[in-house]
Amino acid sequence: MPDNGLRELAQHVDAAVFDGSVVTDDRVDRAWSAADDALAGATEAVGPLRARLSAFRYRRARRV
Repeated sequence: MPDNGLRELAQHVDAAVFDGSVVTDDRVDRAWSAADDALAGATEAVGPLRARLSAFRYRRARRV
């Protein structure tokens, strides 16, 4: 997970998709790398069993 959460990653991806500019291969590679790193960090934080079970959740998790 990035130090500042996923907000910065999401902002970069949104800008690349919606700002109308030509997106370079390098920018795409960096975005995918950051997303892969964030996913790996989140999976490690919750553990492999919890991550696997979440794939089968068919409704939203309740907020407590």
